[in-house]
Formats: sequence, structure tokens, C-alpha cells
Amino acid sequence: MDCADEPFDAKRYASAGTMMSAYAAFHAYSLSAEQAGRPLRTLVYVPNQYGLGNRLRSMKSALLVAMLTSRVFFVDWE
Repeated sequence: MDCADEPFDAKRYASAGTMMSAYAAFHAYSLSAEQAGRPLRTLVYVPNQYGLGNRLRSMKSALLVAMLTSRVFFVDWE
């Protein structure tokens, strides 16, 4: 697995599975670094009030944006 303390770069992964595993490591490292006093870049997804399929589709797009911009992804689902 790649070093989790580097900025996340989706272009270096050949499959979605390896990319998600690397992002999970990046996410965990970023949360621990934030507790150590480093600033945390985040993207918070708040779904609209339409159907579940629309919410999941837009959540997938928001996750991709978070991955491509090296941000920690959170969901505020009410």
C-alpha cells in the first residue's frame, strides 16, 4: 500500500479497489494528523431530499471530488 501521509493521487491506481483502499488509509491518516494539530481539508456531503438513488449517485460524485482534491470526505445524512 502507498504511503498514507502523501497527498492522495487517484491517477496512480489501476483499479477502483486499490484506489479505495489507498483513500481509506489517507482518510485515517488525515484524521490522526488533524488530532496532532495539522489542518484538515474536508468535503462534507449533505444530500438533498429526493430519492435514495439520486442521493447515492450524488454521494459517489462528491466522494470522487474529495479523492481528487485530497480532502477527507464526510457525510451529513439526516
